[in-house]
Amino acid sequence: MTTDTFRPIGSLEGHTEPVYSVAWAPDGRTIATAGLDDTVRLWDASTRKEIRKYEGHTKIVTAVAIAPDGKSILSGSGDNSAKLWAYPGTEPAKEDPKAKANAKAKPTPPGLIRTFSGHSGGLYGVAYHPEGQRIATCASDKTARIWDLAKGTQIRSITAHAAIVYGIAFAPKGDILATSGDDKLIKLWKVEDGKEVRKIEVHEAPVYAIAYRPDGKAIASGSSDRTVRIWNPEDGKGLHKLEGHTGDVYSVAWSRDGRWLASVDNAGILIVWNASAGKPAGRHRIASRVLTYSVAWSPDSSTLAVAGSDGKTHLLTVHFPTA
Repeated sequence: MTTDTFRPIGSLEGHTEPVYSVAWAPDGRTIATAGLDDTVRLWDASTRKEIRKYEGHTKIVTAVAIAPDGKSILSGSGDNSAKLWAYPGTEPAKEDPKAKANAKAKPTPPGLIRTFSGHSGGLYGVAYHPEGQRIATCASDKTARIWDLAKGTQIRSITAHAAIVYGIAFAPKGDILATSGDDKLIKLWKVEDGKEVRKIEVHEAPVYAIAYRPDGKAIASGSSDRTVRIWNPEDGKGLHKLEGHTGDVYSVAWSRDGRWLASVDNAGILIVWNASAGKPAGRHRIASRVLTYSVAWSPDSSTLAVAGSDGKTHLLTVHFPTA
């Protein structure tokens, strides 16, 4: 794979400030984005048209995820909260019970199902449990938290790192929660009781991103040490150190079959790696003077969505070698 095999096919345009997070729906039809303009937006992946704009956060929206069943959207914000939003065409969103209990509360924003409050600092990551009944959040208050999705109540708070917790991900089986932090560490926790399983020291600087390979047998992490690491969650041993980025690595994402790993940095560079070989398969600069913050694969692994500082989410098809 060479740089020429990345073919830009357009962009999602509507955000008025940098886009910080992007997620692709399981059925491939829609894409969710979030950014500095305090909004979450949902897009038609084929037409690249905006379907809905969700407004309710009062500060930057740093993270977005789409439910495994594709029926809701989860966002995390600098306003210390996470919010659950209804997907168009799903059951009508009910009024947030917390807002209903407060007679002076502002009307519930359209599409808002509920708000998850409890963090004392801005959120950096959100994740759905594979079974879809729980979620996890992480924030600058040093904690990772697990919540009951239907009730909106906190199940557990874990003091996860010595400073900001940047990354969070559930293992595909749902039994382990992985976190990464400003303290250069990655930690694995039992979902059942919140006990620490393992502490991983593979990076030399804050770790911004973590992602489980779909089979759960490897984890990728990205750091401000400008490297991507692939390692074994069972024993914490490193499998590959991937070098080639010229900026802080903000996001990593696996293709569905686990063969390819995509990563982006704040220098505006996208790299796709051959994960088994530990070698770069393709490199692409998104646009001149554009920083990149988040990357997501389409479910069929044919296209990448990259969130940019220009307020656009850039879409690129990827051609894989046949041999």
